[in-house]
Amino acid sequence: MKKIYTYLLATIILSNTIHAQVIGFSKKAHIISAGIEQNGFTRLFNLGTPIHAKYEYFLTDLFSAGFKAGYYRFSINQFINTAQNIQTYNYTDIHTGLFSQFHFLNIAKKKDKKFDIYLGTNIGVDFPSFYTSSSVSYFSNPQFNSSLYLGTRVLFFNKIGAFLELGYNNVLNNYSSFNNYYVYYYSLGVLYKF
Repeated sequence: MKKIYTYLLATIILSNTIHAQVIGFSKKAHIISAGIEQNGFTRLFNLGTPIHAKYEYFLTDLFSAGFKAGYYRFSINQFINTAQNIQTYNYTDIHTGLFSQFHFLNIAKKKDKKFDIYLGTNIGVDFPSFYTSSSVSYFSNPQFNSSLYLGTRVLFFNKIGAFLELGYNNVLNNYSSFNNYYVYYYSLGVLYKF
């Protein structure tokens, strides 16, 4: 009789361990994602689309953390006095940051294997450069930023999926006239889980 209970207990533990390994968004999962992003600044002036990539690791079923890097560039032509005198403004921004996320659906005992809703926060540094066609450079100092966002993602297959995030971004710099354009953003893209 003891052997039966031992086998039964071992089967339950083993099946729970195997089941935990196939859960989509849970402890020890690694996720790489890439996407596009729009914020108030880029939308207001129709200035192109920033791109970014992220690496994320699930520390527990409820919390994950990772690293984010992004790139953004645009140019504007401005007519000075006459149409023949054109000044070109070029802006480039490289963003790096660390983020953490809290996963709501993993609170419940029945985890969804393919769907995730999360609240995240990001702290980072932007390295912008803003220069004119006459080689005058502006805004070249690093700018610290933080953001708070709500996101959702879904796996279409066991390892490939998509995500959408809506958030608020605050850039901490000395150029207050530009801060209001960084109020909100949305981000969407694809992900790979391994």
